[in-house]
Amino acid sequence: MNVPSDIAVMGFGDLSSAAQVYPSLSTVSVDGKNIGLQVAQALLERFEYPNGDHQPVRIDTGFTLIDRAST
Repeated sequence: MNVPSDIAVMGFGDLSSAAQVYPSLSTVSVDGKNIGLQVAQALLERFEYPNGDHQPVRIDTGFTLIDRAST
């Protein structure tokens, strides 16, 4: 199979090697530091009220599509 004519390939995390392989790998870039900070904040808030009525936490931290040759 040939990439991308027969099959498209996507990565996740936009590692530096993604641009160096052939064909260069399209990927989804996320802000790992922001995700970690948001998770830590949500946990701290939950620990503050351990017996409270806890609803699921959903936080949109966003993402960026990095379009390279593999798609």
